[in-house]
Amino acid sequence: GGPHLLSDPNQRNTISSLNLKAGKRCIEICDHDSAMKFYESGISFLNPGHWQHQYKCSLELFEAMVDVACTLNDAELFNRLSNELLLHARTYEDKLHTLCLSVRHLTLSKRVQEAADLAYEVLKRLGEDLPRSYGDIQLLTDIYAMKSKLSTMSDGYLLSLRQTSSRPKKT
Repeated sequence: GGPHLLSDPNQRNTISSLNLKAGKRCIEICDHDSAMKFYESGISFLNPGHWQHQYKCSLELFEAMVDVACTLNDAELFNRLSNELLLHARTYEDKLHTLCLSVRHLTLSKRVQEAADLAYEVLKRLGEDLPRSYGDIQLLTDIYAMKSKLSTMSDGYLLSLRQTSSRPKKT
């Protein structure tokens, strides 16, 4: 058998969902090779137009498969499936897990600068304050000003200061 022999869309959807569940069970027992086979089978049973009509199942299958491809270091499969998922994901939240896996994949591929750039892009998109670049003129000015202030204080005084729980307000 196979997906080409099954024409009923409801049955194909059921088989895709069952393969997703079986793959998740394999992951629970750390059998990534078997999980990949179940996820591949699940994807093969998705109906035409699945990104529109079976969005949740498609997203879960592709996310799971991308995760396994990353874990097994299958770069070609990882790139192909993550690109498809990122193309069809409806929201940034739906893309987030795959973007995080992309950072991991780039790091494992020794493409550390690309991984850092992507991580900063994701953090920025999520509204996080990013560290300033050391080449930032204002940062260098702030470092020099702090160094000047600290040079007038004794070690004993600095060690006696208590830690504050709030971040200083930006001016």
